[in-house]
Amino acid sequence: LGRIFQLLRAAGLPTSAPPGIGPDRFLELMAVDKKIVDGKIRLVLLRGIGEAVLTEEFGLDLLKSTLIDFLKNNE
Repeated sequence: LGRIFQLLRAAGLPTSAPPGIGPDRFLELMAVDKKIVDGKIRLVLLRGIGEAVLTEEFGLDLLKSTLIDFLKNNE
């Protein structure tokens, strides 16, 4: 994980959330280019560098919980 953060920083990409953004706003922004059906969202998730998987088996409740944890760790 440390290597991924190092690569993101080297590319000038953010590794933390913007100040003041909450999980609901994240979901709003993600929904702009994602399809939400029956409480699930289509996501592209990384299993490792260069290994991605497309899934619709990630419920919005779990995603929101993950975002809350992410935001807590970025305070």
